[in-house]
Amino acid sequence: MKNNNIKIAKNLRKNVTNTEKYLWKYLKGNQLEGYKFRRQHPLGKYIVDFVNLERKIIIELDGGQHSVFILARYHIPDTDFNGIRNTNI
Repeated sequence: MKNNNIKIAKNLRKNVTNTEKYLWKYLKGNQLEGYKFRRQHPLGKYIVDFVNLERKIIIELDGGQHSVFILARYHIPDTDFNGIRNTNI
């Protein structure tokens, strides 16, 4: 499963959404307070949009074409990572 998740993550990096591309512009290269983020990173049985392994922060995005968003904090089961999810309604 691990090797399969790596293949899926690589494919997701190639097929980035506009919203992910926009956020990555600000996260890459340690631009956010010097924190290093990874994009489309396998984490256990999940593949997360963005992750900072040092601070154990995950950012998940859904879409980006709508103007109303729900922002929610959550905990990733079977890990000690916390996440932020942006969901369009």
